[in-house]
Amino acid sequence: SSHLGSKEGEGCRLHTLRVVLRSFAMASNATDVGAQGENAKSRELLERVIPEWGEFAEVHLLWPLLVQVSITIACVPLHEIYRILYVKSKAFHRFIDRFIGRTGKLSVESPIVVLIAQFVQIVLSAVVVALYAQSSSNIHLANPSLVYQKPFSVFFMILYILRLMQGGFTATDAWGVSALVDIVTITPLFVDHAPGTAWFNLRFLRSYLALQAYECIQETEYIKNTIGELPRRVALTLFRLTCLVICFSGIIFVLEILGELPGLVPVTVTTNMGDLSFIQMNYWIMTTISTVGY
Repeated sequence: SSHLGSKEGEGCRLHTLRVVLRSFAMASNATDVGAQGENAKSRELLERVIPEWGEFAEVHLLWPLLVQVSITIACVPLHEIYRILYVKSKAFHRFIDRFIGRTGKLSVESPIVVLIAQFVQIVLSAVVVALYAQSSSNIHLANPSLVYQKPFSVFFMILYILRLMQGGFTATDAWGVSALVDIVTITPLFVDHAPGTAWFNLRFLRSYLALQAYECIQETEYIKNTIGELPRRVALTLFRLTCLVICFSGIIFVLEILGELPGLVPVTVTTNMGDLSFIQMNYWIMTTISTVGY
């Protein structure tokens, strides 16, 4: 009887083990199904919030180009008006030389306006870049920060006009790097986007304007007389390095997400070394010459 009891006990334990294993298997299958469902939802969400090349080019390249051309045309009469006022109006002449400055003569009599404006430029540009980094990491969430950036853009537009005024509203200044960065970062805020794609933009380029603002600040006589040359050079180097990293990172991030340019997908040739193309060979030669190789 004890032998039979032991067999029955062993059978009971085996049955219990099978039930437990079956439960684990069902739970594992349910988890896999849930994970697959979440992955499918994530892929579907990414397809909705990442624009195509055409959508991106329209919002961030075409519209800014149209605005840029319009400003260039407007600079023709504005330059003449500025020139006449500067020559004939002593009050306007005094205002420009005292508070605004001109290209080649940015040292003004009262630098406080320039210092405050450029300092705010640095702070707000840093905030915009930080918001860009935050939104690129949380694209599945509603991004209210885009709404708050419109008031920032009003201030950026005022600085844009002041820079044009320093150059006398010439078309050359309108096509400067700083002016172009302003156009491609401000214009898309006021253009309709495809639903959910407003987070994907070029506002990381405002780090360059923060660098320009610091360079403008350190060239004022007040800063030159207050801070030594070594601290100013160290700060400038740090600004340039930070700007370089942010801009390159943002550009590669945008290009990797958008994928290959339409019509420029390389056609490869199958060889013993694998599928090769002329574009790949250019890349290989550049990395071999400029570094220790790929």
